[in-house]
Amino acid sequence: MELVDKIKVKKGSYIELNISFEVHYFLVKLVGGELNIQDPDNLIYDIAWKNIDELKELDLSFQEDRDILISCIRKE
Repeated sequence: MELVDKIKVKKGSYIELNISFEVHYFLVKLVGGELNIQDPDNLIYDIAWKNIDELKELDLSFQEDRDILISCIRKE
């Protein structure tokens, strides 16, 4: 993959769980290679390229991110 643009950084916390998070969104261009998960924490369940209709059906961990992802696809 080739980095095209950094789209957004989202920070937050779940006080009741004593967990903070920071999510980085990047726009990338596929230029070759293979998809593989590099996740030592085992928080990533799957990686795949999705179109807008498929994104609308995904069960996301952060449901509010759906609009960000769809907006990025529509700009392309």
